[in-house]
Amino acid sequence: MKSTGMVRRVDRLGRLVLPKEIRDTLGIKVGDGLEIRLDKDDQIILKKYAKVQGIEEGTEIILDQLYERYGNIVLVSDYQHILYAKQAKGALYQGKKLTRMYRDVLLKKEAGRFEEIEVIPQTYEKECYIYPIFREDRLCGSFAMITHRTPLKDVDENVLHFVCQVISQQLI
Repeated sequence: MKSTGMVRRVDRLGRLVLPKEIRDTLGIKVGDGLEIRLDKDDQIILKKYAKVQGIEEGTEIILDQLYERYGNIVLVSDYQHILYAKQAKGALYQGKKLTRMYRDVLLKKEAGRFEEIEVIPQTYEKECYIYPIFREDRLCGSFAMITHRTPLKDVDENVLHFVCQVISQQLI
């Protein structure tokens, strides 16, 4: 475990202030939930609460069909991690932390500075569409498709919007 060298005192109400550097690094904003657990050595573990808890079986079938139809990589994420990935060669993305560029795009989308769909060139010459997923006007995660077989211009946008609506119903 990485040590930050920072010490914080607990006040008389049991509150603890997380340093801004840690909040910024983890993307923790006012109102976000944190999971609090104890490990086997009675150390306190704080983890940002994932707003997308998982993909229901019916939604997974829809995402699998989307992959089969277009042959493109399909991803679902919360603010920090890829929660679901469908791709040809194993789970290379599953459980991975979002890149800084991906998180920055989501934060800009939340602030309303971009159109709903944005093409992001990948370093390996592929395109990625990132669709933000909102619940009650708050950004909770994303759905993304990365080109593999079908150019993104040939993918039906209505289908992708439908997938986002289905996923948004599973958010907390």
